[in-house]
Amino acid sequence: MQCVWKKIIISILIGISFVSSWIVILILVFGTNFVNFNLIGDDEVYINVNDKYFENGYKSNFLSANISNNVKVEGAVDNNTVGTYELVYKLEWLLGNFQKTRKIHVMDNEPPKIELMGDSTIYLNEKQKYTEYGYIVYDNVDKNLAQKVQIKSNLDNTQIGKYQIEYYVEDNSGNSSSVVRNVEVIKGNLLISPPEAFWLTNVYQDIILEPEVEYNYLQDAILLGDSNIRYLYLHGKYLSASQVWGKDNLNAVELTTAKIITHSDNQELFVNEAIEKYNPKYLIVSFGFGSVLNLTKNNFIKYAEEFMLNIQNNYPNTKMVVVSLPPIASETMYARFQNKTNQFNYYLLELCAKYRIGFINVADGLKGEDGYGNPEYFTCDGEYDCGFHLNKKGKELYINHLRKIDISKEIE
Repeated sequence: MQCVWKKIIISILIGISFVSSWIVILILVFGTNFVNFNLIGDDEVYINVNDKYFENGYKSNFLSANISNNVKVEGAVDNNTVGTYELVYKLEWLLGNFQKTRKIHVMDNEPPKIELMGDSTIYLNEKQKYTEYGYIVYDNVDKNLAQKVQIKSNLDNTQIGKYQIEYYVEDNSGNSSSVVRNVEVIKGNLLISPPEAFWLTNVYQDIILEPEVEYNYLQDAILLGDSNIRYLYLHGKYLSASQVWGKDNLNAVELTTAKIITHSDNQELFVNEAIEKYNPKYLIVSFGFGSVLNLTKNNFIKYAEEFMLNIQNNYPNTKMVVVSLPPIASETMYARFQNKTNQFNYYLLELCAKYRIGFINVADGLKGEDGYGNPEYFTCDGEYDCGFHLNKKGKELYINHLRKIDISKEIE
């Protein structure tokens, strides 16, 4: 009996061993099929640069047993730098090695921002030069994008109207943005206009004598003024001695209170005496840079008006014409007087309109685009003699302009 039970037990053990062996063989051969290893979330993830990367994780099971603790993650994500990064998830287990990969794309999807300096709407007087106030560019990745800003504009400061200046920038990832500054060109008050906007081309057109063709009227005229007028004879003989009366540093007050030099005989006479002696047919008068330097607005207007009335009322045989004060070149110690020079020219034009006196606008022709005297036309012989005396080229322009003016024309 004991022997029978022994045989039974041995048979059972052999059966168990056999079954166990087959189970082990099956596990070794097919066990991987019972391993579940997956990433949580997408295999490819897209995030914006500088945004935090959130790891969704993974899960790994063998049958119902959790074996996630055996997973190791290799790789890193730099969320501050645009690029594609890989995280490798490795499961090393007794049944074999398993691997999963997740790609993280760090993208720059944020457009740059342009912030305008100055107002978003600018008002310019007609012909006033536009000054760019600038801009600041911000970007979440790229630096120094301000150098890549493209500016497009349809601005025409010579025509009244509304215009736009567009600022466009694109970062290195292709994101772009733009902003617009509006510019409105308006009819401004000349007396408060900056030099670049002060031009006498659109005011009192019936008073300003426009150049026409060359003729011989200038030979019957005498020019009266300051050193700029005198130098037309003394330095270059652009005019004859009989055509020039003047006084250095002449101003509107001195036209009636001081003696001037008549170069034909080198005499010093008051203007009234000179007119009575020579009885000129035409008298072209420049009120002198000294007026700008030394007189207030009210005094200038007062004495200029008195002088005009004196000639008109007392010397009917002499036709008076007023020539504009020359501009002053920029970047000189006298450049600060350019606004005042412009204003005095306007006051002269107003007086000429009031008393129907012809006005010669040579000032605009002597200016550069900035509204100051074009340096090509002025001498600079030192700090105190720079930017207001005409040079050879300036004198030629001045005389050629006058020669084309019909000073015999009557103002209606």
